[in-house]
Amino acid sequence: TAQVGGQWVATRLRSGVRRVDDFGDARIRGLVTAFTSATQFEVQGVAVEVAAGARVEGTVAQGVMVEVRGRAENGRIIASRVKVRGGDNDDEFGEVELHGTISALDTTAKTFMLREIRVSYAGVTEYKDGSEANLADGRAVEVKGRWTDDRSTLAAARIEFE
Repeated sequence: TAQVGGQWVATRLRSGVRRVDDFGDARIRGLVTAFTSATQFEVQGVAVEVAAGARVEGTVAQGVMVEVRGRAENGRIIASRVKVRGGDNDDEFGEVELHGTISALDTTAKTFMLREIRVSYAGVTEYKDGSEANLADGRAVEVKGRWTDDRSTLAAARIEFE
């Protein structure tokens, strides 16, 4: 919308807290972004509670990559399995694929946000159904890439417009 009296008028607000809908088979992969204990943590902002008797492979800690499987209930995932993924030698986590809508596009830094994950498109080697000029807030895309060394940004190698 246009500014009104020098201020932007909100058309939609959200709390910033990621919430998942109830579902019997829920899975999430990503960084542990908040850590309370080995049985309570967040993955990319989604609350995870490890169920009693759950299978846990590896040591969960802030900043590690994990794969969680369980059920989604009351806005969190109740994990029946947690697997810590091992850095650069872990081929399964070598390439990441994300789908979502672009927000916070920064053409100077060549970054944007996708599902609350910072994506750098500075090194994109392939665009499908569009080009860098088609990047815009609100555009739906699929991004394939790898995590940066500090695991804070997804370095895109391919962007497909959906």
